[in-house]
Amino acid sequence: MDFPGCRGQSGLELIIGVAFILLVFYAVILVAQDKTAESSDIKTFLDVQRVGTSIRDNINMICEQGPGYYSYFSLPAQIQGGYDYNVSIRGNSLEVMWEDKTWSCDLLASNITVHCLSLGIERKNRILYGPFGIEVACHLPNLKLAPNSLTLADNYTAFTVWNDAHVDAPAFLTVFETNGTQINTTITGLPAGAKTQLAFNITSKIYADIFIDYDNVVNETQKDDNNITHNP
Repeated sequence: MDFPGCRGQSGLELIIGVAFILLVFYAVILVAQDKTAESSDIKTFLDVQRVGTSIRDNINMICEQGPGYYSYFSLPAQIQGGYDYNVSIRGNSLEVMWEDKTWSCDLLASNITVHCLSLGIERKNRILYGPFGIEVACHLPNLKLAPNSLTLADNYTAFTVWNDAHVDAPAFLTVFETNGTQINTTITGLPAGAKTQLAFNITSKIYADIFIDYDNVVNETQKDDNNITHNP
C-alpha cells in the first residue's frame, strides 16, 4: 500500500540527488576548463620564450663575432594559440608582447637598430654588424649608393647603385642631376647583394644630386639612404 507522504518524500530526494550530480558535473567541467586554459597559457608562454630566445641568441652571436658578420632568422606569423605579437628592442632590452603580456630579456649590445621585422617562417630577417653597430632588417631589398663609388671628373661622372639586402629588387628609376642637367636611368631589377655602375660623359664638379628609386616604387627596409647630394 502506497502512502502519499512517502511518494512526495521520494520525489524530493530524487530531485535533490539529480541536482547534486549536476552540480558536481558542472564543477568538474569548470575545473577542466581552467586546466585547459592554464595549459594553453603555458604553451603560449613557452612559444613566446622560444621566439624571444631565438632573436636574443642571433643578436648576441653577431655581437660576439664582431663587425662584418651577419646571420638570418625567421619568425612565426603567430604564436601558439593564434595570437598576434610584436617585438621591440630598446637599448639592450628585448621585449616580445602579446595581448596584455610581455616577455623580456637583456642583450649583450645596446647599439642595435631595428629597421623592420618580417613575420612568417618563409621570410628571412637579417642581423648585420655594420660600421654603425648592429642592424636588423626584414625581408625586403635595400637600395643605396655603394660606399666610395661616386666619381666626379671632367667629362666623366660615375656611381654605383647597390642592393644591400638578401632580397631581389624590382625595376626602379634612378635620377642624376647636375648643373641643370637631369639624366633618368631605369634599372631593370637588381638581385640581392648585386651592384650596378652608372657612368655619364658629363662634368659635375660643382654639385650632384642622386635619387635612387625616384618614383618610390620599391618597398625597402629603409628609405633614408636613397637620396644623395654632393656639394663640395
